[in-house]
Amino acid sequence: MTNIEKLTELAIIGDIRQRLGASDENDTSKDYKINEMSNYELIKKWCGWNIGDEEWWVTMKYNYDMLEKMKN
Repeated sequence: MTNIEKLTELAIIGDIRQRLGASDENDTSKDYKINEMSNYELIKKWCGWNIGDEEWWVTMKYNYDMLEKMKN
């Protein structure tokens, strides 16, 4: 499954496209780049579009990973 297919299924493809500079959510000109991105990068872009700051994802992911390491 490509990133485009996954993001379409999650209904967030338009957000990622626009964060990368597409003219609107249906503009496919950035899809080649989207398909090359990691899940980490995709969610970082989604946070940037919806929250206005990509670093939120970095902080949330770090804190989540730390909590997971503390599990017994």
